[in-house]
Amino acid sequence: MIDLEQYQLVRIKQLLQSPSEYDGWRLNKRPPTIGDVGTLLDILSADGLPDRFVVQCCETNGTAVWLSDFHRDELEPQTDDQQTPSDRAHLVFRRSDRVVLAKRPDVDWRVLQDIYPDFMASLGPWSAEEMASYFTDDYTDDDSKWPFSRQDIADFFASSGLELSTR
Repeated sequence: MIDLEQYQLVRIKQLLQSPSEYDGWRLNKRPPTIGDVGTLLDILSADGLPDRFVVQCCETNGTAVWLSDFHRDELEPQTDDQQTPSDRAHLVFRRSDRVVLAKRPDVDWRVLQDIYPDFMASLGPWSAEEMASYFTDDYTDDDSKWPFSRQDIADFFASSGLELSTR
């Protein structure tokens, strides 16, 4: 059996308890379902008891969907062929007033925080269309006021580049 590591993305492969048993933290918007992907936040160990794995699943905007603990047999590592498609990118806001589009759909904000020392926040991973919709809502429809124009976004998603940064 493959070992799981803290902050690794994991997929729910089976559920061994009733849905109500997965809301011990009393935070869930809905119960976990098979196929959900979440971040392994902690591994709980106690003498004489099997390890439990605390996993959180979030929406693309960072809002928690559920926080639950699982038996090892209920989880599997998220593999490359299961990961978010490469046509998605994170929008990363940095303290240096820089904004970055990062094609790293397989990571969450914790990993992005390690990659960018002046990390403030991230959104996504989103498609080019979702990115443009966000900029329209937050910066107006005039893409000259966006951190990246519509054409910049389209070119970035069409390229093999992994990162696009302002300035």
